[in-house]
Amino acid sequence: MTPPTRPQPRPSVVARIIHAAMMVGVILLTAVAWLIAHQRGGSAGRGPNVGPLYIPLAVMAIGTFAGAFVVAGRLPPPAPGQTAEAWWTAHQTQATIIWALVEAPALFAGVIYLTGGDPRALLVTLAALALFLHFAPGRLAGQA
Repeated sequence: MTPPTRPQPRPSVVARIIHAAMMVGVILLTAVAWLIAHQRGGSAGRGPNVGPLYIPLAVMAIGTFAGAFVVAGRLPPPAPGQTAEAWWTAHQTQATIIWALVEAPALFAGVIYLTGGDPRALLVTLAALALFLHFAPGRLAGQA
């Protein structure tokens, strides 16, 4: 006897869950870092010197954000008559790569803020959150 099969989630729903989870992860890390920084006194410079990390952060952010735009530019729009589910089945990996390229510098910036308490690092996090909204699943699939 074969076991009953569970219905598979729709690829567009899976994409929205992945996107939301990555965004929420960045927001939670930033919120926890902010709370910890304010428990320590809340002013910049209370932690170790993180100044030398701003150049690698800037290079990483520029490189990965540009990479996200390059990968997004290579995503084809849905073909005439192609369903959203078929499009997501074919392109979910590329969309996840785009979101990972946006997430990486945001997490690094959150760690820099957590370590050093300097809120300038959060500018990268804000830019990443704006790009998460720009690369929302509906926009990538040409539905917006």
